[in-house]
Amino acid sequence: LLTHRAVREAANSEVTVLTIHAWRPDHLLPQMLNRDDPADLIVDGRPHQDRRLAALKAHQSQSEYFSSLGSGSLETFLDRTAWESYRVYPAAKVSPPDRQPPLSSRQTATRD
Repeated sequence: LLTHRAVREAANSEVTVLTIHAWRPDHLLPQMLNRDDPADLIVDGRPHQDRRLAALKAHQSQSEYFSSLGSGSLETFLDRTAWESYRVYPAAKVSPPDRQPPLSSRQTATRD
């Protein structure tokens, strides 16, 4: 939620925030999902499998991890995660928090 607020403050306007890996009880890899974010939007990524595979292969440092989630295969991992789920937080304007003045303009406490 702090990240959501920071995004809205940085945009300085009303923005919709989507979080990836929203919870779906039927997902094949539930350990990858955020149980606190129920899915509002589910997207079929199957038409993009070739691009997703190329992206995974481009990040060799992560390939072993994702392969392990796919029983040793990046292709199986992609099959298990073909449907992506998102939580949608509607657009909202967030007022910037009160900011403290710079340290140089604050009074400093002294001990007697």
